Amino acid sequence: MKKIIFALSGLLIIALSFAVSHSEAHTFVTAGATTLVAAGPGGMSIEAIERFASNQLSSFDGQQFEGYQENYPGQEGYQENYPGGEGYQEYPGGDGYQESFEGYDGSNDHFMDFGGANLTFANAAMSNKIFTITVTNASQAARTCYLAPGLMYMANSGGDGFIKTGAFNDKGGNAGLTGQGSPTPIELFYSYTYKVPTSIIGIKIQSDSAAQIEQAIVIRHQSPFRELGSRNLYPTVVQNENTFREKIATLQTPDLMISDQVQIEVVIPAGATTTFNILCGGGHNSSKALETKRALANRNISRRSRPARPARPAIGAGRV
Repeated sequence: MKKIIFALSGLLIIALSFAVSHSEAHTFVTAGATTLVAAGPGGMSIEAIERFASNQLSSFDGQQFEGYQENYPGQEGYQENYPGGEGYQEYPGGDGYQESFEGYDGSNDHFMDFGGANLTFANAAMSNKIFTITVTNASQAARTCYLAPGLMYMANSGGDGFIKTGAFNDKGGNAGLTGQGSPTPIELFYSYTYKVPTSIIGIKIQSDSAAQIEQAIVIRHQSPFRELGSRNLYPTVVQNENTFREKIATLQTPDLMISDQVQIEVVIPAGATTTFNILCGGGHNSSKALETKRALANRNISRRSRPARPARPAIGAGRV
């Protein structure tokens, strides 16, 4: 708007100069106000000069600013290219967004941490990132607890159903359960997966009770805004009459992850000791991304700060 006012003022001065250059200007005082009148047929007041500028100079014929209305906020052109307009739909979630991830497998993604070099979603199992959680139920009734605690978990704060090192209660507040983690305490594993959401490739279940394999594993995605539903994994599906392993089951879980928004519920039969071997894949690790980007930045800064190499003498230079 300032540019338009400036342009209008400039052209008004040009018009005024044009009028004055063609006639002698006189000043009259009328009713306490000073009015500039350019001599000529009938004279020209400032208002007349403005009308002259608007009507006679092509820069103000109204055509120059039609495109402005079409391309700035509030106009149709703006809606087509910015949020809420049809053109905006071409970005995330649209076909172009999908094409930009064509061939993506997690490699060269600074945020993805697979636990080793040359690993991707395709071969993440080779990292051998396994965490083991063992739960013992010393009571005479089945107990329900959370293999992944979900949104309500807070490290070292306790809470019914949250597996922890040593004794803990089931989700109903009933005693009789104890937990143990390996190779580190359970609390460290949960704290890590809260900050680094981690994909789960598979879960191997071993128990001294055949009843354990008959228990469904319930997976819930959680949100404070609405109920997201749940789904079940059934260990008995991977067994048949030829396995002869009624107390062991291995579940492949390519679409499962442990994070602060996922709760996994398990039932431990009465008197059973059950071990869950969790094979972890890639994790979304912002700390790892920062370390990688910092290393790249330091390398580039170091290169730029090196003194320039002296120019090589031309061939034959210095010869007499």
